[in-house]
Amino acid sequence: MFAWIKSFINATALPSLQSVHEALSGPGTFLDVVVGRSAKRIVGSLELPSGVVVLMDPCSDSVVEVSGFVERRAIVVVEEFHDPVEEMRNPSFNAVLRRIELVFDPDAPVDKTRKLGALEIESARIAAADRDDWKRHRQEVGPLRELRMNARFDPDGKIRFAIMNEFGVAWRAIDLHRLVYAATRPVEQDEYVAMQRAGWLAAGNAPPVDEIYPSFGLTHVTGSTFDRMNEFRGIGFLPIGDPEGPAAFLGLSGRGEGTYEVVGQFAEDRIVRVEIRFREDSG
Repeated sequence: MFAWIKSFINATALPSLQSVHEALSGPGTFLDVVVGRSAKRIVGSLELPSGVVVLMDPCSDSVVEVSGFVERRAIVVVEEFHDPVEEMRNPSFNAVLRRIELVFDPDAPVDKTRKLGALEIESARIAAADRDDWKRHRQEVGPLRELRMNARFDPDGKIRFAIMNEFGVAWRAIDLHRLVYAATRPVEQDEYVAMQRAGWLAAGNAPPVDEIYPSFGLTHVTGSTFDRMNEFRGIGFLPIGDPEGPAAFLGLSGRGEGTYEVVGQFAEDRIVRVEIRFREDSG
């Protein structure tokens, strides 16, 4: 075990796939190795039955597909930068993701490195999933029908009061730090559209010509893959669609929005690692 940790810190080698899978009891299990304020860890194992992994911004159409690996799973390794002072001061602060690496064969000697593409991130999130699992399950809608309101867009409560008065919806606080409130009863899509209109007018705005109302902090959460990934804070695995279904890796990118290179490492024309670097500095 000590030899494993030493090699992991030095980044000269990773343990064999077999030893990693024996050590990992499931998604989310990891080994932390901290050097200064930078932590490098194995997050878990991502199953890739189709032989193709998609790297993407889950909230946009930006996708880079990677194939050419023999193994049907990848070890997900991340490097994070921690700010202990900020983490103590702000409970919702997340460690900054500096680098993601998908390791298909840690024992293979790398003889070539090549750029595989450029990934455009708009939502400050990056996901990795099996291509077929993602296509098959990402459109599934969950059982929730929850109306939410970010009170930063409604500091005087006019919008919430108008919706409560017209539709009989009461509100409860679900995240006081981010000033997020939720309706106390389920709301269907057609009613949500009507609530958008009522809230928009209550805020003193004129009806838009196309009758499409901006959300202004009002959202409709269904528990879909999009909803769950959009709300996710941190680094780990989330099921795609059904809670018992296949998982995707998800993390917050280190510099938020931007375009990042996807680099592949090869051994005899077989891809053995994929890496995305978000930041090189120490802070």
